[in-house]
Amino acid sequence: SLLRGQKVMTHKGTWEPISETFEFDNHPEMSTLRLSDDTEQTMTPNHRVYAIHKDNVSEDLSDDEMRTRAEWVAAKDLNDEWFVITL
Repeated sequence: SLLRGQKVMTHKGTWEPISETFEFDNHPEMSTLRLSDDTEQTMTPNHRVYAIHKDNVSEDLSDDEMRTRAEWVAAKDLNDEWFVITL
């Protein structure tokens, strides 16, 4: 579990302290994402994830272009047309 003040890498590749955390004892709905490395991340449906739509991906896409084309998407709105950006 992450704690306020711990440093995490941001989507821009910089280390920043966590400013807020939320904990739910029993949230009625959760979204679970399975990432390409077979790990899973579980979060609330409105948690925003940095992702890029498959229509914005090409073989010659640089890391900088990928970050420019990526956007924040609610977990509930992700499907197999999106790629989650991981660092």
